[in-house]
Amino acid sequence: MQIIPVNFYKLLSFLLILFILPFLGFDKIHAQIHGYVKDKADNESLIGVNIYAPQLQTGTSTNSFGYFQLGTELQEIQLQISYVGYQTIDTILQVNPSKPVMINLKSTVDLPEVEVTSPKGIGEGLQLGKTIIPMPQLNKIPPLLGEADPLKALALTPGISNGAEGTSDLYVRGGTPDQNLILYDGAKVYNSNHLFGFLSPFNPDIIKDIKVYKGAFPARFGGRLSSVIDITGKEGNKNQATRKLTLGLVNSRLLLEGPIAKNKWSYTFGARSAHLASLLLLARSEEDYQTYFFYDLNGKINYKSDKSNLSLSAYSSRDNWGLVDRGNEQDSKLNAIWGNRTASLRYARNLGSRSFFQGLLTYNRYSYGLEQELKNSAESNADLLSQAFIQEWDAKAQIDYRINPNWDLNVGLEGGLLRVNPRSVETSDRVGGTLQTPAATQRINRLAPFIESNYRFNKNLQFTLGGRYANFQTVSGTNYAYLEPRLSLDYKLGPYHIKAAYAQMHQPLHLLTGNFIGISNNIWVGATNQAAPQGVDHYSLGAERKIGKHTFISGELFYKNYRRLIDPLPGVDFLQSNVSEWESLAGLNGIGRSAGLELFLRYRKDRLAGWIGYTLSYSKVRFNQINSGEWYFRQYDRRHDLSLTASYDLGNDWEFLSTFVLSSGYRLTLPSIVYYDPNYNRPVAVYRDRNREKAPIYHRLDIAFRRSVIRPSGKERTFNIGLYNVYGRKNPFYVIAEPDLKYDRPSNEENRNLLLGNQVKLRSFFNILPFVNYTFTF
Repeated sequence: MQIIPVNFYKLLSFLLILFILPFLGFDKIHAQIHGYVKDKADNESLIGVNIYAPQLQTGTSTNSFGYFQLGTELQEIQLQISYVGYQTIDTILQVNPSKPVMINLKSTVDLPEVEVTSPKGIGEGLQLGKTIIPMPQLNKIPPLLGEADPLKALALTPGISNGAEGTSDLYVRGGTPDQNLILYDGAKVYNSNHLFGFLSPFNPDIIKDIKVYKGAFPARFGGRLSSVIDITGKEGNKNQATRKLTLGLVNSRLLLEGPIAKNKWSYTFGARSAHLASLLLLARSEEDYQTYFFYDLNGKINYKSDKSNLSLSAYSSRDNWGLVDRGNEQDSKLNAIWGNRTASLRYARNLGSRSFFQGLLTYNRYSYGLEQELKNSAESNADLLSQAFIQEWDAKAQIDYRINPNWDLNVGLEGGLLRVNPRSVETSDRVGGTLQTPAATQRINRLAPFIESNYRFNKNLQFTLGGRYANFQTVSGTNYAYLEPRLSLDYKLGPYHIKAAYAQMHQPLHLLTGNFIGISNNIWVGATNQAAPQGVDHYSLGAERKIGKHTFISGELFYKNYRRLIDPLPGVDFLQSNVSEWESLAGLNGIGRSAGLELFLRYRKDRLAGWIGYTLSYSKVRFNQINSGEWYFRQYDRRHDLSLTASYDLGNDWEFLSTFVLSSGYRLTLPSIVYYDPNYNRPVAVYRDRNREKAPIYHRLDIAFRRSVIRPSGKERTFNIGLYNVYGRKNPFYVIAEPDLKYDRPSNEENRNLLLGNQVKLRSFFNILPFVNYTFTF
């Protein structure tokens, strides 16, 4: 067994610094006030609530279970409790370490916009590059196809962008979609697309909170390079049963929630499905037609007491796309199927006024396949079946411990078993001949202890030091071990918060890209003895401040160094190749770098609210085997990315919503020349520099009008109507290169090397698209 060790002295020095540094300012043990913050209407725990103690000039925030701790010598303490979309509370409470306090917040009617925060919580620290989106704020963004989309809302913030038109894939700070760790109630989700990528897989009605980390990653997260997208589902209304139904042109949604035992047990159930209206989006003729169907289901049972929380959550999604082509000599049926299944069991318990335990057991499986049936006029049939999957079992246990009012400690252990089958292919000619090309299932065992120490030196300076010891063992017996340090610093200088962070991450998975018009056919492969886990060093520096009561501004710089990347060799199509020896078809051990500047401005006053986000960045990679060993841009390197979002209260329960996006075109590899090949009687393309060309600039304006009414009975009615791509901009969905003249087989040798012209054709999916939906509770 090959072992790649971490230097023992580096590990020992790191642990000594981690534990000794806080003792430089060690305070005596204080009493603790601790408790939970919940929504007054449905007893739903609230995540990321800001809790500030003016007498101590310090604060904290609630964790994923709505729990908080705050140390003090006082017997009575003043707390200012605020959360986006809820009324602020300023109250005085008795300090009783033996009994948790229960704080209820009341939702406001006039909700503000996306809140970018750096809460001071146990195991959280002041996080540079952390974005929190409470789900009610999604309604402030014009929805695509009439539906609020959590992942597309993230793409309107700096440093995060989508890929091609309509897709839900996220590219974070120069990274790729496989480098995002997407969690739903703690379980991993691999495919983030519905409807060719125009919708994300998450029903917005079932989601309570989204936290995104794109820098200063907490030590409890690992296994990915670019971001952590942590999505928490609703616990369920603990006071009364509610039902919500949304009807739209493309899909409809249902939400059921309520108490099983009031104030203790609750449930949620959500369902979403496409219906026949979606077929209007697809071309249809007598010779060929397409069908499309998707669904997703969410369920959760939750138990909550004064000291503990237990929940069981499950999620399932499936997409099915079909194409029937009836030719003169041959009929073809093509069917693509992909989907996610996850389950998570979470337990959390308050172990006293100083410590909080969390345990998590998760399962996830992502499968995707392709079926093709060919039938010719002679009644001879041929079938093809291609299948692949990723399956994981994971477990995590962690304890948050407050040593003193200024020192928080988070320590835990995470492990898992990963199984990856890149692709298995079976073909049959219906005459008894069957050819099977199975791919070996790869197994990777993962184990990672982690620890993080957050220390507040004074009211102006906070320091977080932590790390993971990541171990990956492959099926071949190769063991990779990496020490992943995490460091962040927050300093308050007058009205400014100055922040800096460093993080190292490693990922045992690689993605062989093979997308076609948003259809899920990417090929996932695990690390091997030839292709080690990819890694990154991430540096970031930022500053933020409030200007008056209505404006918030921030700016961040980032720089990332990548190593051990992969990319297809020139001319390789993984979809047509045997992937059992994929290492011979890819450039290995590539290096990369990305850097950028992110600017953000948020404004809210009276009826008008909105924000502006801008990113200036680049992303390059280099492989010895590709592009003559020279640096080249990544496909979704976009120099400029601008987004503007605004909402205006029109009165009489009506709102006007608008979003404008503008970005540089994505990178393309187009033929330098096209020449005629007489042997095959066809044109042949010659490629030189990779990703040298660029698609046209992308820009789009969306608008919507929304009317939301709460009747005296408490029933809600919401009506949305709007336009996607108001002025009909033809943004490219994909780009192809074709010869620009007709050709015939030359009659003599002189024309053997006849050069043909090369023209580029852009294909757009949507021009102007109206949408409408209606939501009501009953």
